[in-house]
Amino acid sequence: MRKLRAVFLRLAGLFTRRRRFAEFADELESNLQMHIEDNLRAGMLPDEARYAALRKFGNVTRIKEDTREVWSFVWLDQLWQDTRHGARQLFRSRGFAISATLSLALGIGATTAFFSLVYAIVFNPFPYKDANRIVYVQLHGKRPGYGPFRANGSQFEAIRNAPSAEDVFFQKPPGIEVLTGEDSRLVIKADFYSLDVFGVLGVPPLLGRVFTPADAQRGSPAPVAVLSYRFWMQHYAGDRGVLGKSIQLNHTPYMVIGVMPPRFTWLSSDVYLPGVPSADAHEYWMVFPKLRPGTNHRAAEAEFQVLVDRFAKEDPDDYPQDSHVKVVTLAEEALGSSGGIIANLFAAAVVLLIIGCANVSILLLARGTTRQHEFAVRTSVGAGRGRLIRQLLTESVLLSSRAQRWACWPRGGS
Repeated sequence: MRKLRAVFLRLAGLFTRRRRFAEFADELESNLQMHIEDNLRAGMLPDEARYAALRKFGNVTRIKEDTREVWSFVWLDQLWQDTRHGARQLFRSRGFAISATLSLALGIGATTAFFSLVYAIVFNPFPYKDANRIVYVQLHGKRPGYGPFRANGSQFEAIRNAPSAEDVFFQKPPGIEVLTGEDSRLVIKADFYSLDVFGVLGVPPLLGRVFTPADAQRGSPAPVAVLSYRFWMQHYAGDRGVLGKSIQLNHTPYMVIGVMPPRFTWLSSDVYLPGVPSADAHEYWMVFPKLRPGTNHRAAEAEFQVLVDRFAKEDPDDYPQDSHVKVVTLAEEALGSSGGIIANLFAAAVVLLIIGCANVSILLLARGTTRQHEFAVRTSVGAGRGRLIRQLLTESVLLSSRAQRWACWPRGGS
């Protein structure tokens, strides 16, 4: 408790230290003056009286410093002194400060912008749960015309039972629908998905609900639809009362049951419709598996290759004999051939930051040569090497913090 009380008193003293130090300095000077007057009355000359008083009284400056250390946190007080001194130095050398700040700001701004781009595209491009395990299954071969892995209704079960697939959803090849209504006739992108699409992607709706098995049963009141956030904002102006309303696609009414969040933009669909593939062997749907944790892409490719070879024997017209399977992540599919370009741009931004730091280092070294006299004076009055280094580090922090604020200015910094 005594230690806590002492710390509390020292913290409280920080707010009154100037007044207390001033009172102490006045009292100290008053006592010194009393000694000088006693010496004068003893017959000493003024200079001798003061010298004798100082020799008896002690080093006044040292007494003040020792008292300051007892009354306050020395490191905090010195840090505040270094900060004020560094700010004054930079203000006096405005040309140097502006040049160094601009060099750092350009490097920090470019690197931050490209890192944000790389992070959004490569590391966290999708809002889906375990997005790194949701893959595209591509078919490649010697002849042109290859594309995504597709399957018909009779083949769905075999794909779902693949050992490497934790879950699978299917999408009918993208189709364009016409939105019809009282005052509008707009062409939009409406796609049919299997009922488990939102469960596999793991994204809850912003409003309402998503598909349930009852939505695909025969005899249901009306077909349902889930809207994308973009379409909801553009066509309904963000009206939260859109749930339960009817939307007509090619004069067929669909009841709106939900709206997805802003970042949910799977294949740029405007409207998501529930669908169940028919038994028609020639109605093919695209396949989107979600791999089990730890599944190697090569192992998954081998499993899907067996299925493709089997389907090719059953239906050689739709599955060319020379096709081979390649599994890619969503990020790899989205990047495509631009991955190398983004990596090169990010590397260029890092090089720009390194150049900016090198320029600032050269400016600091050049400025240091002009401050040798200042450092010599500070050393002569008792400043140690650590204090000088801390002063230079404080000035560097002030420069970098200002550069960071300039770099973030277009995004709301000041």
